[in-house]
Amino acid sequence: TTGRIIIFGLISRFSFTAPCVVQCGAGWELNGTKCYNFSSNSLNWTESRDMCQSLSADLVKIESREDVRKLG
Repeated sequence: TTGRIIIFGLISRFSFTAPCVVQCGAGWELNGTKCYNFSSNSLNWTESRDMCQSLSADLVKIESREDVRKLG
């Protein structure tokens, strides 16, 4: 596809401190127990995935309005 997408990255590496508090790295936002990086870069899917992987992360799969609400 030639469309552009906004990257939503999910980091897979985060740290815990007692009592099990997630700490996200700089530029990442905590939502629930996961860290997200919201980017406004205009990239295609492959470029977006590559960018996320360079950050030891992966693209978020948004399947419903509920998913959007949770991330909002």
